[in-house]
Amino acid sequence: EQVGKASKQIEALITESAELGNLRSALSITALGDMNRENLSGLTGVIDHAEESIDKFVGLNLTPQMNQSALNVRGTIDDLKIHIEEATSTSFLAEAEVEKIKREITEILQVLVDFEISLQEEVKKAIKEAADIAFAAEIAEIVVFLVAATLLIILIMATSRSVLRPLTAIQNATKRLVDGNLSSQIPHTDRPDEVG
Repeated sequence: EQVGKASKQIEALITESAELGNLRSALSITALGDMNRENLSGLTGVIDHAEESIDKFVGLNLTPQMNQSALNVRGTIDDLKIHIEEATSTSFLAEAEVEKIKREITEILQVLVDFEISLQEEVKKAIKEAADIAFAAEIAEIVVFLVAATLLIILIMATSRSVLRPLTAIQNATKRLVDGNLSSQIPHTDRPDEVG
């Protein structure tokens, strides 16, 4: 169960990390290309999708540092979205606004790279934890098997002794009778089981 949970968390981390990679690509293309109203409007859709991904990160119950880092990325992206909306609401894009947005995109790209590095470390940690859990489960299974096998051997030995001892005694008494000792008693005839 824990391995399955860890596996789902790893899968979610990788999926959401890919979404952030898409945002990083879109931001890079926008920063390098012509900064016009149409490009910025298209970028707003990508940012909306990235916000959803970051919200999913926070819902993954990651470490407090990762949650805080995700919230910081979200705040930075929100600021960019506000500036884009302000810039595209005017009749033309001022050069100063374009430069401001490009600087913000550059900052966000660095924040995203840092966040993705942190995510990769988180994925590695989650994979190691899942492997540790799986290893512990395997060890527990082996221990349970060995304990069960030991108990089974003990049970078999106890059962065989309770049957073999009386049979051996009866066999010895029978040999004495065959050898001519007619005063020899046959033991265990009073037992209520197959031996008696």
